[in-house]
Amino acid sequence: MRGEVVEEIEKRIKRLEALAEIIEYSNLKETPEKPVPKPAPGSLWLYLAGGLAWVIGGLAILYLMRARYPSVFSLSSSAMTVYVILAVAIAIFLAYYFFQREESEPVENRHVLARALVREFYAPLRDAVENNDLNRVRALAGRLLDDPVVSRAFEVLGEGNPKLTAYALYIYASREFVSGDEIRGALQRADNRLSKLLLKSLLEGN
Repeated sequence: MRGEVVEEIEKRIKRLEALAEIIEYSNLKETPEKPVPKPAPGSLWLYLAGGLAWVIGGLAILYLMRARYPSVFSLSSSAMTVYVILAVAIAIFLAYYFFQREESEPVENRHVLARALVREFYAPLRDAVENNDLNRVRALAGRLLDDPVVSRAFEVLGEGNPKLTAYALYIYASREFVSGDEIRGALQRADNRLSKLLLKSLLEGN
């Protein structure tokens, strides 16, 4: 059964390496004439503050000019209402657009996460399982929980729930101190093949 666990880890390593290579190759082939500038992290409030200032300033100027020169700036209340609605709609669109850009994971960064997950988690886990190094397995379970890069990469790349996988690793590494019922309970909650194989190996006594 340990061989199946190692084989599963190898499959995940190969899949992630292939994903990284595909994205890296695609990035090399793409040579846009005019790259679209991306807002720096945390710059959303600057865009919104600037847009809000523009809307308020524009409205204030229009009202002042209308009050001072009513014959020239004879905007009706309905026209002003249309302007306000249009400005608010634009502001909402900008807010939604930039929130989406900052919250979503750029495709071109997935290869970085894939490389990090292989290097920091899967490769050492494969070696630890092969050598039956339970202390190392336990340390990697902690890394999956505590390292924000590894934990986030695990989720973003669809590897499963990092908390459930870390729990399976802890049980695997602490086999002498857990009961069969606890192992079976963890197996029912496991959400990926790797965790299931680790726990099944304990139930089968390997």
